[in-house]
Amino acid sequence: MRNAFLSATLLIAIGTSGCGPSSGLSYAPAEGVVLIDGEPAERVEVVFTLQNAPATGAKPSARAVTDAQGRFALRTLTPEKDVVEGAAVGTHQVTVRTQVVEQDELGNARVVRQETLGRKYTEGGALSVEIPNGGATDLKLEASTR
Repeated sequence: MRNAFLSATLLIAIGTSGCGPSSGLSYAPAEGVVLIDGEPAERVEVVFTLQNAPATGAKPSARAVTDAQGRFALRTLTPEKDVVEGAAVGTHQVTVRTQVVEQDELGNARVVRQETLGRKYTEGGALSVEIPNGGATDLKLEASTR
């Protein structure tokens, strides 16, 4: 069974990612862990959207899906179709989504895990992160279902 959640994440990244190396933005490593109610969160989508992006073009975003220990390593797809490890340097609004959708062999999508977080996490606003020039490899994103 293909995992439509991961496929959708890649398609969304293609459609919404921001500026590449020609934009004057710099990128840095960005890794960390997602904790929900204090516990590592597996198969959670994390999206960082650059807030101080140049006025022209889309705001760059970096994405990842957490592993079994809640760890993630962000990647950005540039307009030139280059994959950049990390995220653009600057302040990012962060969204966290727990819903998992899978696709069966016939292409039918089904929700295998409902969203457990509120809109403040899934639509952004609750979490903001600064990615410095040297990168950030110990980010800790904490969310609550309460």
